[in-house]
Amino acid sequence: MQDRSEADQQKLALAVLMLNMQGVKSAHEVVNKPELQSPTITRIRQKVAGMTADEIIALAAQNPSVRVAPAGR
Repeated sequence: MQDRSEADQQKLALAVLMLNMQGVKSAHEVVNKPELQSPTITRIRQKVAGMTADEIIALAAQNPSVRVAPAGR
């Protein structure tokens, strides 16, 4: 991932966040589940095993129920 541009790294980070938040119904759920408070690849590793960064980004884009946008947009 080091050789990816900063913009691509941000896209991948957002994709990991979005995939982690799939199925989450409320902020209350996030507060009560520590694994959701700092979402990492660990929670979704089986879902994304063998995928490239671009494939992970595409997978996250297929889920319209989770919306994440950088601040100011």
